[in-house]
Parts: sequence; structure tokens; C-alpha cells
Amino acid sequence: MSYNDKLQKAKELIELTGTGKRMDSGLPRSEQLKALRQEQECRLLDLNIELLAKHMSEEQLDVLLNFYKSDMGQSILEANKAISAEFRDRFNQTMSFSTPSDNGAFWIASSSDNAGKRDT
Repeated sequence: MSYNDKLQKAKELIELTGTGKRMDSGLPRSEQLKALRQEQECRLLDLNIELLAKHMSEEQLDVLLNFYKSDMGQSILEANKAISAEFRDRFNQTMSFSTPSDNGAFWIASSSDNAGKRDT
């Protein structure tokens, strides 16, 4: 198998799994910042494809592609989307409770401890 064939399979795996897609924080961005972010994402995607092709054999890529195309693989991808969305939501909620104290340390309130903990 040629290196270009491996690159193509790695690209297909990335597209199928969504690996390397950014987590959107939900914050508004200017159009210029969006364009810069898209360019960075393209570079990261290309790097991810290159590294997959470099470090995985054709057989490994084929096994992963076949798995993620299967019903079980698709259900795991759906579960990962739900996990990522919930993680992002919880992370954003946690960060909204972080406030700096007088000395620059942060008090972080958690759902289990409303009084918060000091993070120095």
C-alpha cells in the first residue's frame, strides 16, 4: 500500500470519527477570528491525518474503519457526541463559578460543595 493510500484511509477515519474537531465554547467570535480558527483547524486535521498514516498500519486503519462503520461503532460515536456535549456544558458551568480572590487565587464552587475550595 502506498503512503498516499494510507493518508486517504487516515482521512476517512478522521472524517468518520470526528477526531480533532474543536469543542465550541459557545462564545461569539469575530469573522476574522473565525477564519483564523478554521485555518488552524485545517492544519491540525492535516497533521492528524499525517500522523495516523505514519503510525498505523493499513490493517489497523482498515479494522478501525470497519468498526466505526458498523452499528456498534456508530452507536459509540453517538455516545461520544453526547459525552462531549455534556462535558462542555458542565465545564462551562464550572468555569462560570470561578472568581478571582484578592491575592489572585481562585475560589471554585462545585455542585457538591457550594462553599467552594481555594485553588492556589
